[in-house]
Amino acid sequence: MEAPLVLSLVSTLLSLVALIASSVLAYRQAMAARSQAMINFSMVLARVNSAEFLKNIDYIRGDFPGRFDSNVPVSELPLEARDKIVAVVNYFDQLGVLVAFRALDQEIVIGYMGNWLDQVWEILECHILGERNKRFISKRRNESISSGYLKYFDHLVWLARADPPEKIQRRQKLRSVVELG
Repeated sequence: MEAPLVLSLVSTLLSLVALIASSVLAYRQAMAARSQAMINFSMVLARVNSAEFLKNIDYIRGDFPGRFDSNVPVSELPLEARDKIVAVVNYFDQLGVLVAFRALDQEIVIGYMGNWLDQVWEILECHILGERNKRFISKRRNESISSGYLKYFDHLVWLARADPPEKIQRRQKLRSVVELG
């Protein structure tokens, strides 16, 4: 065998070994990233399943609708209502930040919470937009630094409407012991 042919075969073999090694490492990194996303989401679940958070969601979905003029910005609602609302919408906004920057998988968040996101937005939209407008006007007067009130929550709702939780759950091929109509 000639030296150039041997050298070519050895080079090809080394390239193949390097390709396999880099593929294995890339796979391990992807699995580690997925594992980290699951850890992050488990922290999300701890907050969402707290008694206080669930009471606040129930208040927004049950007691809140129709109690206040829809033109009232969030910051001008009575303190009791405002505290419950802000606790929920700020949390959803924070989730939106994590999804937008890919720290959390949007399919996991929307697949699990998409209906809540949409329901809360639907109920509070006028109040949120009123607050956003109030802040926009204040910013123009150099009185406020943030006119993008709950933009990440807004974006998360848009994502949930574009790819609803039911579609995500179907893609997961979830099974059920009980099938409804």
